[in-house]
Amino acid sequence: MPAPVDLGAAALGVSLLLLAAIDVRTQRLPDRLTLPLLAAGLALAATEGPGVLADRAAAAALAWGVFTALAAGYRRQRGCDGLGGGDIKLFAAAGAWVGLARLPEVALLAASGALAAIALAALTTGWTVRRRIPFGPFVAAALWLVWR
Repeated sequence: MPAPVDLGAAALGVSLLLLAAIDVRTQRLPDRLTLPLLAAGLALAATEGPGVLADRAAAAALAWGVFTALAAGYRRQRGCDGLGGGDIKLFAAAGAWVGLARLPEVALLAASGALAAIALAALTTGWTVRRRIPFGPFVAAALWLVWR
């Protein structure tokens, strides 16, 4: 791999592991980690050419918009948050790393992984739908799998 990709892979991997661990522990995804991850994805895209940068920037903006709308709709319907701002920013960062064509894969893998974990927890521990789960680890794992 060329050096920028090696550095990008290292930065992405470390950042995703750290974000997942923080979210499991605190149910928060701090801006000081999600926003630089977004910027790093766009910076790496810029090294690949203006067309790639435009695609990745569009994917980041689309992810932010779609997941912001989903969060607002959930809040309106249920009266509580179902997707936090950190999750939205992490999805935007995912767009910056994988682009428009692969962003749906990240969303599908993250949602499928979370639903599978919830089903397993419900069957084995008596988990109920009233309990919150951190979504960041699922987004992080999906992003890594799709990006690689």
